[in-house]
Amino acid sequence: MPAHLSFRPLVLLLPLVGLASSACVIRVGDDSGDDEIGATEGTETESDTAEIGTEESSTAETTDTDTTDTDTTDTDTDTTDTTDTGDECPPEADPPASFIYSVEIGDIEPMDTEIDWTCTILEVAPGEKLDVVLDCPEAADPVEILVDANPPFLPPVDPGQTMQLYYLSEGPWWFNRTMRLDVEGHGHLLTVIDGDSLLPPEEYDFEPPLELASKSGGCSPTPAGCGLQERLAVEFTSGGETVELFERDYEIAFGDPGTELWVFQAFHLSEIQCTDVPDERFLVLIANTGQR
Repeated sequence: MPAHLSFRPLVLLLPLVGLASSACVIRVGDDSGDDEIGATEGTETESDTAEIGTEESSTAETTDTDTTDTDTTDTDTDTTDTTDTGDECPPEADPPASFIYSVEIGDIEPMDTEIDWTCTILEVAPGEKLDVVLDCPEAADPVEILVDANPPFLPPVDPGQTMQLYYLSEGPWWFNRTMRLDVEGHGHLLTVIDGDSLLPPEEYDFEPPLELASKSGGCSPTPAGCGLQERLAVEFTSGGETVELFERDYEIAFGDPGTELWVFQAFHLSEIQCTDVPDERFLVLIANTGQR
């Protein structure tokens, strides 16, 4: 059995089936413009690798180990509104927003893991990104987390601070991953959503920092590698205000300094030609840094 489970930077990530390991290394994200959906399986030294897409990020690069509000929580929803509002499908943002993330946690089962750990920050790498090493009493080894985005962000973290790590990995035939980080004295720092829905099943204890929903009907489906792909809107709601973003959009919303929002993937797939792929996929980053 391999020592690590590895997901390299992807375009339109559709993880493959049945990868498991005694340690979990997740690397996800890309700044490629490739809109095709496909699946290829490859092998690297001491790792199983799932790769979808062909281009690697030029704006959110990291080293070879790269991958992926306030304290209150609004009522969470995860619904897809299929009403056609008649609005024209917006063009892709120029420049397009993107992010990558990686999580390295030892001794967990990647197919069904939910952790909620109180950790201490051991190391913080410099730069406009989150790149930290955590000491978590439940973990056999230090936990390493990287989130690097375009546009970049500057997280208010320092060695010695207490960080609450919520991490969930679950799914039927592919991986759905959710991560939320909170810092003592600051509150919500960031949330990464990477899966076939914006919220995990109700039996899990994830608390989103905002109310989330998806909406279809604004964009016509176009051919993609595994079927017809429709761009979806992601709706973020806080304090009665709603912001709607499409794939590759970025916005600062909800007051000053505001909440930073990135939507890297948000699509619905119909007339599916491939096996074991979800009909919807979301890759979303929410950050409260207090820096803008």
